[in-house]
Amino acid sequence: MDQVTLFNVTFPSYTSTPKCQPNSVLSGAVMLKLEGTLEMQRLTVTIKGREKIALSLMKLPSASSIDDLQTAQRTYFKHEQVIIEPEQGTIIPPGVYLYHFTCNFPNANYPASVREMHFAVQYSCSATLYTKMHKCHTMDLPIVFEPILEIPPELVSPFISPRTGVFNVTDDGSKDKVLFILRAQFSQPMYLPGDGVSVAVGLNPCVNLAAIRKTEFRVLELVRCYYSPDWANQTRLSHSDVSDMDVHMENPLWVRTREVEKLKPFTLSKNTSTIYPISRWVGEFDCQLPSDAFVLPCAFVRFSYVIEVVVTFWSGLRTNRTVTARIPIPTSPDQIPSPLSSRQEESVIFTGASVNSRYTSSAISSVSSTVSYDENTPIGSQRCKSKRGLPPQVVNVQQSSIHIPVPNIEAIVM
Repeated sequence: MDQVTLFNVTFPSYTSTPKCQPNSVLSGAVMLKLEGTLEMQRLTVTIKGREKIALSLMKLPSASSIDDLQTAQRTYFKHEQVIIEPEQGTIIPPGVYLYHFTCNFPNANYPASVREMHFAVQYSCSATLYTKMHKCHTMDLPIVFEPILEIPPELVSPFISPRTGVFNVTDDGSKDKVLFILRAQFSQPMYLPGDGVSVAVGLNPCVNLAAIRKTEFRVLELVRCYYSPDWANQTRLSHSDVSDMDVHMENPLWVRTREVEKLKPFTLSKNTSTIYPISRWVGEFDCQLPSDAFVLPCAFVRFSYVIEVVVTFWSGLRTNRTVTARIPIPTSPDQIPSPLSSRQEESVIFTGASVNSRYTSSAISSVSSTVSYDENTPIGSQRCKSKRGLPPQVVNVQQSSIHIPVPNIEAIVM
């Protein structure tokens, strides 16, 4: 369309990239500059959210971002609303026009905005101009989405029991031989991003050993990417059915580990308590969750945060041996609000070359659950060993829609 010389979306109310939360109001303006007359059919604004993942951690020589890799994409939501629709045959004269609009973000707790090499969650706003013969799109302007993260009221009570876990510490060479029993107790039932975490640990040996030389800990972020060929059917299931789905219905694509907090020493002392004499050695240490920790599950990716305890001991053979155990940090409660069920089926979009055909005929639904614990650790194993959370968690279940009032139009006729 040669008549259109300028067409974009701006956010004059914001000094930087707009930040939105569930059900928050986003305001902006569409600028249109015409050099000639134009018969406009309608002008629309679209906001959308999507998740994109790389199908493997393979790094191509020319790859500098996720856009250069073979990917799969899931659309969380996409809402298009007309902000102006002139009567048929109306001719718009040359000039500069500003079409102001406001819209509400969906009232759902989608994952926060993030963009990494192999994983991205993005939210954007764009405008589309329709004429009788053509349509013109603006570029997608990014929006930062911040979910509402709060500890459920039922877990704030001072009478809530601390969360505890028992772990078998085994030798890497022999997974069946238990060397230690590690007990961990957290100071509160769950933690949010940026929270300090206090842990009391107890260590009891299961074999004869001379002495413990050193004990250390560090915090790790585990990112697991999954694809489920049966996710297309999950929109038809109730929440109870979803929670009973077996983890083997999901196919692991890749796993990535990031060190959040480096190794730090902590001290164990002999347990002299006669009330709780289960563990021979006891100790305490403090750590912290990162402020950008992901505690909401996504369509493809699950995040978990663990404390890795490293024990170095003398085996009696004039050599030191080192064993490790991972304690999952509780970042979400066992029970969460009802999920936001998406009744329409939205296909997963794959980009890149040589996509395996078994991926192309499947779809994914928008449902939610809690972030599951590490399946390699015993804590919550009866609940979490064969179950995995699904996206996204709901703040308040309502019909998600954009509300755009009658636009305020400024016209400067040239």
